[in-house]
Amino acid sequence: LCWLDKPSVESLDRAFSTLHALGALSSNSLITEKGREICKFPVNPKLGMALLLAKDLGCLPAFSLALALIEDRSPIIHKEFNQQIVDSFLSKTFAEKHSNELDSDLRLLLGVWLYAKEEGFSVDRCKYVGIHALRCREAEKLAFRFCKIAGLNSFHFEFPKMRDFAEVFLVAFPDHLARLKSRGTGMYESINGIHLHVSKFSEVQKAEWVIALRLVEKALKGKIGLEMEHVTELNDQIVKDVLRARVLRGEEVALHPDTRQVIRREYDQIGTIKFNVKEREGEGKEDFQNAYSTELKAGSLSLKKWDNQVDHFVSKISFLYTHYPEYNVPQFSTDLRHLLFEEICKDAKSWKEIRNREVLPVLQKLYSIEELDLLEQATPSTFSLNNGKRPYRITYEGSHAVMRVKLQDLYDISRQPRVVFEKHRVTLHILAPNERCVQVTNNINEFWLGSYLEIKKELAGRYPKHEWR
Repeated sequence: LCWLDKPSVESLDRAFSTLHALGALSSNSLITEKGREICKFPVNPKLGMALLLAKDLGCLPAFSLALALIEDRSPIIHKEFNQQIVDSFLSKTFAEKHSNELDSDLRLLLGVWLYAKEEGFSVDRCKYVGIHALRCREAEKLAFRFCKIAGLNSFHFEFPKMRDFAEVFLVAFPDHLARLKSRGTGMYESINGIHLHVSKFSEVQKAEWVIALRLVEKALKGKIGLEMEHVTELNDQIVKDVLRARVLRGEEVALHPDTRQVIRREYDQIGTIKFNVKEREGEGKEDFQNAYSTELKAGSLSLKKWDNQVDHFVSKISFLYTHYPEYNVPQFSTDLRHLLFEEICKDAKSWKEIRNREVLPVLQKLYSIEELDLLEQATPSTFSLNNGKRPYRITYEGSHAVMRVKLQDLYDISRQPRVVFEKHRVTLHILAPNERCVQVTNNINEFWLGSYLEIKKELAGRYPKHEWR
């Protein structure tokens, strides 16, 4: 292809992945018969797929019209819209035919179009209700076109069952599925774990399950967030029926957030969303240990004895693994961290017992004696300058081994300290008598020949009782 503006590799990969998922491309990336049908529609491939599915479900005219009504600006003039008149018109027209149906913004849009059509698309009569008549007429023309492309010879509109619409959306836009996370704030969570809000103009407010035809970025309380537009209500059963291959049955042991009681939880899950949750009291020692280790892994609980010594040991492991992988000391990975928490919880009978357990000995047992010996030799915790002073502590911070030393203790030192069997220079943080750092260096000789004289000149007058050479 010759691109006017070549997309990124990531964008192309996403596009191919989407087309494969829709069945528009074969396994060897050749266009399929279904793909050729989708290409006929002048819309996004997902919408093309949705139109074909709507045809199979017998609701193509209504679905085509719904897409056409949201293609451009809304036919509803919100500041002037008299919804009561439209609702009254619909209730008289359809009586109780759809009284038990799911809520949907598209039902209102279709009702607006039907009202405008009944009024002969009269500009004045529609404007009185807050409806843009010309937009409704243009949407009807586009819907005719969609139906003709799909192979329908006539446009026969029937008010659809919203369950059919919901099925179309779930197949074409499963990533737009969301479940209410907070009834107080009206926040939803998508199956990808993204937080969403429903548009303030939506007819569907605080339904448990929703699916949106469009996600748009909007400023929400001073922050940019995703807002769902053209929303349709769903329920558990529809989600399970349509996306049965993606709904998994799960079980976990956890702590109740309020009572701290150990509970066993069974649930259905799609993506990050858990629903149909059933809880019962945990059983036995194993459930107790699993529940607390799970909370530790999630970071909801902390251990009293996870102290500076533990952090220091982990930093040494990370330093050696990252910069000298040839020594084959295993990384303190997420899996190893989880194993540590499981070992700490083993055979415990109370949270107090777990919380007060020593961490460092358990952590060290995850490594072999040979690995621990190598770690201590390559990354010592202290280093002696052989100047008659106590050994100095070394900390491992990212790519640096750092030692903090008072300037006077470095007199007669002309060789930079090294670790990892003389391969890695120790970074010296040189301290004034008040223990504030006045110089950071990886070359002590350059320090003596360079900035030392200026530092001495500045500090000697302030600290005359200290030795200055």
